[in-house]
Amino acid sequence: MPLSTQAKILRVLQERSFERVGGEEKISVDVRVICATNRNLEKAVQKGTFRMYLFYRINTIGIEISSLRERKCDIAELARHFLARANRSGKHRNGSTPPT
Repeated sequence: MPLSTQAKILRVLQERSFERVGGEEKISVDVRVICATNRNLEKAVQKGTFRMYLFYRINTIGIEISSLRERKCDIAELARHFLARANRSGKHRNGSTPPT
């Protein structure tokens, strides 16, 4: 995410308000943010590619999950879940054989 976008997100989180593009009134918000990344944000802060104050604002509860390539046994279950979800939405798909 570009540093300019990070600054805008940080401002909204701190001030709990924003203005629409071309607008003049402030819009108040009360939000909770869930973030996910495959990058080490602490290193990005050190390199200067991620804003330190945004990092500290969003780094309250961390959950680390190993990559899917390390959890191959989960792939079949995930495939079944998304296939069932697609079928419920009316996008009928053929099943596939789970990997062994």
